[in-house]
Amino acid sequence: VNSRFVVNLTYAFETKDSLCLVLTIMSGGDLKFHIYKMGDEPGFTEERAKFYAAEILLGLHHLHSNGIVHRDCKPENILLDDKGHLRISDLGLALQMSDGKVACGRVGTTGYMAPEVIKNDKYTYSPDFFAMGCIIYEMIDGSRPFYSRREKISRAEIDRRVLETNELYSDKFSENAKNLCKDLLKKTVHKRIGM
Repeated sequence: VNSRFVVNLTYAFETKDSLCLVLTIMSGGDLKFHIYKMGDEPGFTEERAKFYAAEILLGLHHLHSNGIVHRDCKPENILLDDKGHLRISDLGLALQMSDGKVACGRVGTTGYMAPEVIKNDKYTYSPDFFAMGCIIYEMIDGSRPFYSRREKISRAEIDRRVLETNELYSDKFSENAKNLCKDLLKKTVHKRIGM
């Protein structure tokens, strides 16, 4: 992968004890830190969220055009450089998709996993678009779409909410931002924007 919006592997070597990976240096921290710790209250202005969403989308487009589905896109896996630009990182759960191939399996992070992943249905790139909707929602609202950071609930309850409930929108969302999130967070794959 060679993209300005994905952390790149520059070099790899092996020692007697370790596999060493030399990656793009990203000294600005992760997106989660910026959402929750860098302002008076969690979240960003819609303009800032729009800028970051565009860079994330360019990274996902590059991965998808190379037949790669990320499967664990979340703010902790989006890193900033020292100039404030984003790159997608942590391709540990990514999967190379050959032509016509579909994946299945419950992988990813609870709360960002798409309904088809939770149900163990077959999928291609759809989980990345669902996760993108979760990230945009979180950037604007300062909370996740299906549960809050401090809420103590089980994985099963989060999964139930992802599968059965619709997210709520505060007045932080413009009509366009709300419509985009709703289209990315569709429960049915073929109705989800991007698919």
